[in-house]
This record gives sequence, C-alpha cells and structure tokens, in this order.
Amino acid sequence: MEKREFVGADEFRILNGCLDDAIAGAVTEFGLGREQQIAGTSDSALSERLGYMAHELRNSLNTAVLAYAAIKEGHVGLRGATSDVLEQSLMDLRDLIDRPFVDVRLAAGERPPLVGFALGHFLADVRLTTSADAKRAGCSLVLERVEPALQVMADKPMLYSALTNVLLNAIASTPPQGEVRLRGYADAGQVRVEIEDQRPGLSPVVIDALTRPADEVASRGDATARGLSVARRALESMGGHLRARALSLGCVFTLDLPRFSSHPELRP
Repeated sequence: MEKREFVGADEFRILNGCLDDAIAGAVTEFGLGREQQIAGTSDSALSERLGYMAHELRNSLNTAVLAYAAIKEGHVGLRGATSDVLEQSLMDLRDLIDRPFVDVRLAAGERPPLVGFALGHFLADVRLTTSADAKRAGCSLVLERVEPALQVMADKPMLYSALTNVLLNAIASTPPQGEVRLRGYADAGQVRVEIEDQRPGLSPVVIDALTRPADEVASRGDATARGLSVARRALESMGGHLRARALSLGCVFTLDLPRFSSHPELRP
C-alpha cells in the first residue's frame, strides 16, 4: 500500500546507508559461500596450489563484479560499505597475482634483465598503488622527495613486487595513526630505498626471514617470513640486498640496488 510520506534529507541518508551496508553484507556472504562451495582437495600438490589460486582469483573477481554492479545500478554510492568491498576485492586480486610472481621466477633460476629507470617516478607509482592499504590500516604513507635525475638498475616488475611486499609488511605492522615513510637516495655507486615504520621492534620472524636460508623460512609456513624472504632473494638476484635495523620507535628496511648511469665510464 502506497503512502505519500515526506522523507527528509537525514532520513534519506540513513536509508541509503542501511541499503549500502545490506548490499555489502550480501556481496561478502555470497563470496564466502562460493569459497566454501568450491573448496576441495586434489591428489597433486601442484594441482592443489593451482586450484586454490584459481578459486581465490575467481572468488575475489566475482565479489568485485557484484559490488561494481551494485554501484553501477546507482543504488549505492562510491564511498560506502559496498565500495569498500570492491576496493578490498581488487587489493586481494593484486596480492594473489603478485604473491607468486617473484617466487616462480626465482624457482626457475631465471636471471632478471636489468634496465635503468627513474627511481622517483617508480616510488610514486608504488605509493599510489599502496595508499589504499595504508588508509585501511589507519596510518599515513609519506613519500619523501627523490632526486629527479636518480636512476636505479633493476628489473622493474621484480623490484615492484619486492618493494610492495616489504612496504605492505611495514603498513600492517604500524599501529593506527602511525606513519610509514618511503625514501630513495644515492650512496656512491648504489641506490638505497628505505621504508621506515613504527612497529614495536624487529620480531624474530623478520630477523629469520632476512638471515636464514630460503628453504628453512619456507618450511615454517609463516606468510610474513616467506614474503620477506622472497623479497630478499629477488633483490639478491638483481645484485642488491635487503636489511633492517631497529630504531627507538619502529625500524627501517633498506633495499640496496645498483645505480644506473647514462655514462658507461661512470657505472659501478
């Protein structure tokens, strides 16, 4: 039965917020239901890993599509809970694709082709793609000024994967309202990229990931340790190094890489 009742702006905002939350919850529950439905076991460890990854990719993509469809219909806005579901699904897709990238290339014994490129533009792109993670964690991500002429010698996709891995670890370890700083500078024939966070200290997990052999780290099953270990191995394959030092508040991860020079006689 229709009633022509006046709905004020505040009431409309409340209604829209309730609808937004309900749609977001439905999208999330559908994704969880799909995950439970298709979860299973396989005879081969490789098939199991590939199947798991395919399922996770399909779940995240399907959730993102549903959230996008709800936003496209105009029933919800771009700043509500449904938008958060879409953003989280896209970040999950990024992580699922990026996570095995370096590991597969290193396992194949592939030596990455090194090229020179501007470090400042590269770090700006990394900050842009990880700013949503910092926002969700409740901390700020600050990129300090980088000398425009500074160039690094590296494999760009591999460096991107390694750097974002370390940066996301710093973001996740920094308390809400904290700050993560990203900087890059030249030091003689090297380029140093530093990530400074505000974690309570260097944990044994981090120390093991940066010092123990990769197979020992992998056997422990800790995702944080594996991620940092893969980042370390990626840098070493490019002639670089990953290290960390504790501060009075937080710690600094340093990525050492060769510096690129357009003058062959000046190259390290």
